[in-house]
Amino acid sequence: MSINRRYIRIALTVWLLTVLQIWLCLVHISLSLTQHTSSNDPYFATVDHRRLNRLRRDWTTLRPYHSLSPLAQQLYSHQHNCTLPSANFWFRNRFGLGSDLHVWSQAVCNAMQHQVRIRSIGPWIWQSRVDCATRTSDSSNKDDSFSSPMACYFPLAEPDCSWRDSMNPSPHLTTLNLTKGRGVLINNACRDIREERNVTVSAWRAAAMEYLFSTLSLQLQIEANRQMHLVFPNGVIPTDLITVHIRWGDKEDEMKLVPMSDYIRAVVDLAKDLQQVHVYLSTTDPSAVYEFVSQSPKEWKIYIDAYFQEYYKQQLSSNRNQYNQNPSLSLKHDGKPGFMALASLLVALEANAFVLTTASNWSRLLNELRQSILDPECDHCTRMIDLRPGEW
Repeated sequence: MSINRRYIRIALTVWLLTVLQIWLCLVHISLSLTQHTSSNDPYFATVDHRRLNRLRRDWTTLRPYHSLSPLAQQLYSHQHNCTLPSANFWFRNRFGLGSDLHVWSQAVCNAMQHQVRIRSIGPWIWQSRVDCATRTSDSSNKDDSFSSPMACYFPLAEPDCSWRDSMNPSPHLTTLNLTKGRGVLINNACRDIREERNVTVSAWRAAAMEYLFSTLSLQLQIEANRQMHLVFPNGVIPTDLITVHIRWGDKEDEMKLVPMSDYIRAVVDLAKDLQQVHVYLSTTDPSAVYEFVSQSPKEWKIYIDAYFQEYYKQQLSSNRNQYNQNPSLSLKHDGKPGFMALASLLVALEANAFVLTTASNWSRLLNELRQSILDPECDHCTRMIDLRPGEW
């Protein structure tokens, strides 16, 4: 009996310590965020976004065709060839946004191999109903059967060729599907295309993301500018900003998590020639924020991304494996987290240096855009430390 009581006391002590740690984490994060403007600040409801400081890069401006990489040019030419029939692609609607975008890149490869254009079919849990409703209502195309859930964020990714599809129906529309597990199964590796063009999987993914992000919607640009003013004092992004993306939480099911001390050392390495260290911290895990802030040198300036500020209270859990349940979160909020996450990504890309773990889809996406868009525009001025390399 005494042994059982001792075990009960130990269990209660462990439980109380866990609850206390979570409470302290929440208090610490709340105090850290009070120095920033609230996302509900009426200032943002009345401000003229045209007068705000803006991101260094205008993502709404179409990149000239000749400035795209050769592989991205091929993607552009293929997708904008309305003489080709289209085939359907469905999002799985149960995985992260970064994963969905990389699966889309695989489907595009499958489409090219079979000489069809990709046509995504909704619903998509990362499509914001509120922010995308305006675009849909303003569209001159009232035939929703031909609209793509990608169009709200990536307006040129899947051109509307509905007029030609309706005039020249193709059996591909109903017999060829580009999603694993639906309809006719397609070789997911699309080796013919990659071997014919002599490209690696990682090179293909990077080119697909380059094409996808070559032009973004105005709504996303405005939201990114809003987040920039929310996160940085006076909306001014420091020179030599370092973006750190930490993927903890349920990611330990797929990879060995990187210790926080490794992230700190990586920042030290990148900042050894800087007088002041400015870090943009991108994560969805409250524990990661707490550990990074508490272990960093006090003189560092740390800016926590707006996505975390908006949703961190809903992601706090005593069960580490319940962190980062972002698909469920996005479904609960009608896709708004997808809109905010992509805008946060644009703010993260304002950095000149990056600490990433490319075994994570989001880190890999950051790195692909760094390599395919940022570096070509600045003569390869960015730097990156990869703490957990990965490829898919």
